[in-house]
Amino acid sequence: MHIRFDLDFDTGSWPGPNSDREATAGEVWVGPAGLLSTLETALGLGGEYETLPYRVAALMANLQKEDGFWNTSAEADPSGVAHTLLGWRDELWMAGWRAQPMGSRRLDSLGALTRDLPPGIPDRLVAVTTRLETRRVDIERIDVLCDPRELSACWRQLFHLLTARGVDVRQTPPLTAPPRDAARLSDLELVRASILGESRCTPLGDGTIQLVRSEGPLDAAEEAAAWMAACAERGDMLVIGADRVLDAALRRHGLPRTGARPEPLFDAPSSILALVLVSAVTPRDPQLMLELLTAPLCPFPSDLRDRLASALHQCPAVNSDTWNATLERELKALEAAGNNRVRPRVERLLAPFETQSPNSDGFPVILVEEAVERLGELKRLFGARSSGSGDTAWSLGGSQCRVAIDVLEACGEEALRLPQLLSVIAQAAQSCGAGGDARAEAGLVSVADPGGIVGVARTVIWWNCTRSSAPTPPRTFLSTAELKALQNAGTPLPDPAEVAVLQARRWRRPLQHAAEHLVMFCPRRSANGDEEFVHPFFDEVLGTLTGPSVRSRLQVSVPCAVTRAPRTARSLQALPTGVLDWPVTPDLLHPREEESPSSLGLLVSCSVRWALQHVARVRTGHSAALTSEARLLGNLAHEVLADVFSPSPLRLETVPTNTSSEDGVLKAALPSPEEAGRLAEASFDRLGPRLAGELFLPTEEGSRSRVRLLIADAARDLARLLHAAGGTVSNVETTLRETRDGYIFQGRPDIVVQQGTRPTVLDFKWGSQTHYLDAMRAGSAYQLAAYAHLIASSARAGDPPHGSAPPEASTCHEHADPPLNGETPTWRSTLPDVGYYVLQNRRLLLSEDATLDAGSRVPGPSPALTWNAFEKSIQRRLQEILEGRLQAPGAPQGTEWASKTEARIENEQLVLPAGCDLCDFGRLCARSFGAPTEEADGPSAANAAPSESKAPKVAEAHAQGARQVGADPLGTNPTGEKPSDRNTSGRKRSSVKQSSTKEESQDG
Repeated sequence: MHIRFDLDFDTGSWPGPNSDREATAGEVWVGPAGLLSTLETALGLGGEYETLPYRVAALMANLQKEDGFWNTSAEADPSGVAHTLLGWRDELWMAGWRAQPMGSRRLDSLGALTRDLPPGIPDRLVAVTTRLETRRVDIERIDVLCDPRELSACWRQLFHLLTARGVDVRQTPPLTAPPRDAARLSDLELVRASILGESRCTPLGDGTIQLVRSEGPLDAAEEAAAWMAACAERGDMLVIGADRVLDAALRRHGLPRTGARPEPLFDAPSSILALVLVSAVTPRDPQLMLELLTAPLCPFPSDLRDRLASALHQCPAVNSDTWNATLERELKALEAAGNNRVRPRVERLLAPFETQSPNSDGFPVILVEEAVERLGELKRLFGARSSGSGDTAWSLGGSQCRVAIDVLEACGEEALRLPQLLSVIAQAAQSCGAGGDARAEAGLVSVADPGGIVGVARTVIWWNCTRSSAPTPPRTFLSTAELKALQNAGTPLPDPAEVAVLQARRWRRPLQHAAEHLVMFCPRRSANGDEEFVHPFFDEVLGTLTGPSVRSRLQVSVPCAVTRAPRTARSLQALPTGVLDWPVTPDLLHPREEESPSSLGLLVSCSVRWALQHVARVRTGHSAALTSEARLLGNLAHEVLADVFSPSPLRLETVPTNTSSEDGVLKAALPSPEEAGRLAEASFDRLGPRLAGELFLPTEEGSRSRVRLLIADAARDLARLLHAAGGTVSNVETTLRETRDGYIFQGRPDIVVQQGTRPTVLDFKWGSQTHYLDAMRAGSAYQLAAYAHLIASSARAGDPPHGSAPPEASTCHEHADPPLNGETPTWRSTLPDVGYYVLQNRRLLLSEDATLDAGSRVPGPSPALTWNAFEKSIQRRLQEILEGRLQAPGAPQGTEWASKTEARIENEQLVLPAGCDLCDFGRLCARSFGAPTEEADGPSAANAAPSESKAPKVAEAHAQGARQVGADPLGTNPTGEKPSDRNTSGRKRSSVKQSSTKEESQDG
């Protein structure tokens, strides 16, 4: 056997045994790990050895038994201390130290602490050396391509024994550098001669050696792939340090992949292990749980994880009522289908840890027994799925679980802090390697380290030529006296300065062996946005050159292509055109059994989207991001205020004197402002963790306090307004229903206030008041009008909600609206008053003729007029469906948009915007492809609001009156301050109109 050995060959080598031949037998290129494995096999010492994480865990157990200089540090971080001490021990062992007494307290203590550890690389080398004293190996020759000074004492002794046993061990330099072109020296040849000390020169900037500094990794990958695609010949093209980002770019440009695998810490199996453990820590983080449910290799059935993800999007809190109901329903469905093994596994993996109280540094402490139990469940699951599917990712996950369990059981700790537990997962992932299905393809060769190049390559692409990819300069951990003691014992440690010099020489190999081009890529920013710095090799190159503007001649933002890429002319394909009218089969479309104001509003605004979303139930899938903050806080505020103003158990226990019973119906009197504030704070603390779990994490204490204060202030303000007006609360969050043609129309108003016998429907809103002012002025507040209609319909049917008295016809006064279709307004024009209570602004906005003596009046069409227009629009859309057509008003028509308007009442019907910015079906109606006129105006023109509002004909006088009000107190909060442009968490808020419309579209 012929072996070529170098310290960097374990991660790839160039040119390899087949550099000048078709095939090879009996020759291998190996690094330290490969040579050690070969010798162990030849000597009969092969076997399965313990991983590095297991050895660290074994040392952690020893730390608890032995006292030494590590005691104080081990109390804070036993895992980190064990890892450091083990590294010291192995480095000393490679230098020849065998834990013999040295007269040094630290060295003697370290020897006693690490004496009985499982064997590592140094111990295996010693075992091979010992066996070689009595045995021979069938190896003919070993070519050592590295400098002998780079080898430790253990390796030098091993090669000495191999020579004594008849093996031809030769010190062989790397292959010769490419010959020079005497006719014209390129920059590559000039820099090579300069860095080798032959001559100092000035580069010409011909592109044969260049450093490309793109903005980020994605830009750099595109530039690298494009440059490689432009090269006419890609034979002998070598890539250093390729990763998945570069492989993806190579594939987009039609080039072969290098087979780079992801970092072990970020592959799918290790992510699942970490998410299963972290998501079980209380308080439960809903974002982490959502990432677990949407991650590859999720350990739950697909239907279950989809439903649970939907529950988190609807109510972002683990263990909420929505979560619990969804979980139980899906588990029962699985059991009904005959799958009885899912419930125990799901319940074990989703149950929270019985964590101890956080220690002084704030991290929760987790029982090792509980962590091992969950990892064991995952191991069984991964094993079952890997045997059934043959997927290597499942098999890798099982291996990582096994290593992590072994480490936790060997560490000797009863409990670990969360960072220490995650460190175990990281070490298990690193020891098992990374997963992924990427395979290297023919045409490109990749090595991980620049030291793996020992032969001539036509073109060298040094990917990620950054300072972070360079080895850390060695530092001694021993004192001068300890170094001297080791020197006297004949086991000196290598000089750190000499080691650094030898490392720098290995960096030069790409320059020494590149024949035509050396292209280095160093993005200015890393993937997480941190600033990246150039590899020290490039600084060394600049230091050996002379002349002005040396850096600018070698450093570029876009690589200089020496050859022009081949171009192929392709005919342009026309983009899909917009479709306004969609033909459908009427029998396939009909209203659902139950419809709400928001769903019927979607029918009016875009019947295509209504059909796809509600009838066909087309879903776009779940993202790993929770619902918007505005909706999250709005839902929480809704529940808290409903709890404050309804007869809840907390309310009855707190203020028992404010309750009464009439006709068997329990009613609660209006709390005082002080009581409302206290009830809101108590309800926030009780309901908040089950409705907005993210807000109750330890890191969100500031945001939680601000939201708590804001909701409590809103409760006090609303109670104050209602007390001043003499109003009472008749019902809260009560579902009202009405049977219509073919479906049940239902809605749930937030709160209904009575002043005397006159009801007023109020809707709680979280965002700024601007959108709701516009809706009331334009007559497009159709949800409020629908709630008012349902209350009036329920009252006339003699079915008042929650025992409230039905409003008499005389109390539901008629508004001075124009007749509809020339007819006299019927009872539909005698609807309850409506209004919005905007929590962030603490503003009560009421319809113009409202009788409730509180808040601010907003001029605009009456609720009766809005409801009549909304009802006519619904009937028009339903008639279109019966005629076999749907409409997508937002679809582009030629060079114009089919609909560019704000909500309004026009021709006695309600016109609503299509809401394309909230729609996921833009590719079907061609909205996503834009229109020619808007392409000229810029990409943002498609979603821009119209510059001029078309005033509704019926409400023109009201709109004109609203414009005259202009700077009334409606534009400010009660303190006179301008509403903040930032939300309670300090993050920038999206546009008020967009977020408010989204809230409105998902109510009901």
